[in-house]
Amino acid sequence: MKIDIRSNTDEIIKGLNDFEKQFVPRALNTAVNKTGTKVSTVVRRAVANEAGLSQAKLKQRGFFASFRSSLKSMAYVMVVRWGSIPLKDFNPKQNKLGVSHSAWGKRQTNKGAFKVDSLGGHVFKRKGKASLPIQKQWGPIPARIAAGNEVDDDVAKTVRERLPRELSRALRGAILRALGRI
Repeated sequence: MKIDIRSNTDEIIKGLNDFEKQFVPRALNTAVNKTGTKVSTVVRRAVANEAGLSQAKLKQRGFFASFRSSLKSMAYVMVVRWGSIPLKDFNPKQNKLGVSHSAWGKRQTNKGAFKVDSLGGHVFKRKGKASLPIQKQWGPIPARIAAGNEVDDDVAKTVRERLPRELSRALRGAILRALGRI
């Protein structure tokens, strides 16, 4: 996911006088970073809600990374790492039928699965009738959730609402700082 405002900069600069134009690059950079931080929060919250896990747990697992905008790039980049969340993170409980867990935000049972404490509390299931081989059971994939339409709509709405407001604040602050130095 990438917030890139280079295509809109010409429109923004048209309405400014020469004094204001000297502050635009730094103000744009500040506005993109503040908006990007808010978008990151929106994405993490949406993924955590749909996965049925806390944001702290997702962060601990290292699924999210953000790269801030610079004056050269003018782009805030948020990366959602591909991979599944192991079922051991969803409070698994062994019962007669298998293992009960709360992945995807609701309690459900994997029939025939079992929890192995000596292997880190992970949940496994046999591949056939024999004891071995066994296969680790996985939960939701955060990158797939983040790429969904609902998250895209939330991100677009956040950018539409926040970017103009943050740009206005950053320009006002830069101009006031410059006037204070004169």
